[in-house]
Formats: sequence, structure tokens, C-alpha cells
Amino acid sequence: MEKSLGQRIKELREAKYSLRQFAEKVGIKPSQLSEIENGKQYPTEEKLRAIAKLLVVEYEDLKKYEFRIEKEFRNLVRQDPEVGLLLRRVTKDPKLAKKFNQQFGNNSGDEDAGAQR
Repeated sequence: MEKSLGQRIKELREAKYSLRQFAEKVGIKPSQLSEIENGKQYPTEEKLRAIAKLLVVEYEDLKKYEFRIEKEFRNLVRQDPEVGLLLRRVTKDPKLAKKFNQQFGNNSGDEDAGAQR
């Protein structure tokens, strides 16, 4: 199974720090770190570099785990939930469908549309 950026950060962080300790060292709130680890928020480039340094990994290695959809696309889906529904239905890759649902939530009530195909 492919890991998300947040999952990778959490995996590396848990070996050395508590959530609270690590958030303090990075310079963010524990709630923000939790959202990053759960894929609900992405760190800024500056914070991601700080995270990489504290975890003793290369910045580029963490970037490999990043999955983001462009801001314009995100806005389109938020403006018209039918676009999100359509994308979930045409997505045949269950991993991608899951990432889509994590990124945008499920406005349609059709949770597993992409995963069922």
C-alpha cells in the first residue's frame, strides 16, 4: 500500500518524538501536526524542510509521498459536488479513489463509487 506524506511523517516521527514534542520543535500546533499526519493539511515548504531535518531524512524523499491536487481543481470540486461524484465514479483505481475521498471528503453519499469498479 502506498503511504501518504502525512503517514510517512507520522511513521518516522513516532520512532523519536511524541506528537506534542515534535510539533513544538517544528514550530506548529499539535492539532496542525495531527491534520498533516491525517492528510487534511499540507505543511508549507519551510515546515516540510524543518520536518525533514528533524527526522533526519532528505526533503526530496518526503516530497515523494506528497499527493496534491491543484488549487483550481480543488475549488472546482468544492463549487460543484457533482464534479467530485463524477470523478469518483470514473476512477477505477481504489487507492486513487480513497485519496480523492480523503482530500475532498464525500459530499455525495456515494462513498465507494470509485472503489467498486
